[in-house]
Amino acid sequence: MFGQTVHMRLRAARARQVDLWTQTSSGCACAGAGAGADGACACCVRDGAWPCGDVAPTRCAQCGLEQYCANMCNITIDSRVLRTKSGKSFGQIKSPSIEGPGACSYFLQPDAGQRVEIQLYRLVSVGRFNGTR
Repeated sequence: MFGQTVHMRLRAARARQVDLWTQTSSGCACAGAGAGADGACACCVRDGAWPCGDVAPTRCAQCGLEQYCANMCNITIDSRVLRTKSGKSFGQIKSPSIEGPGACSYFLQPDAGQRVEIQLYRLVSVGRFNGTR
């Protein structure tokens, strides 16, 4: 259908939730050496999320994109992989940490009958980018 606009809410479901996939930045038991100072890792939302582990112990990622926990730059998002692993047909890319001039590429691969839609929000917040000034 042409002319139809569908909006999906990609923000955290609860006000205190860290992001779409991370319930809290600590408080859950860790598997392996990825524990923070308190011996706990991030708590992930129940459906479709996976802990980042050693590379980012305070964060969870969408199942199917967990290999990009440390660097969300130059990646492919395949809707078939995401649906298989997380049950979702959409992916969320977090702003990569880049210093100096740089560029990232993203390949968005929809399944047959799907379309690609990109939503950008809060790229720069009060003089900060990627948590730095």
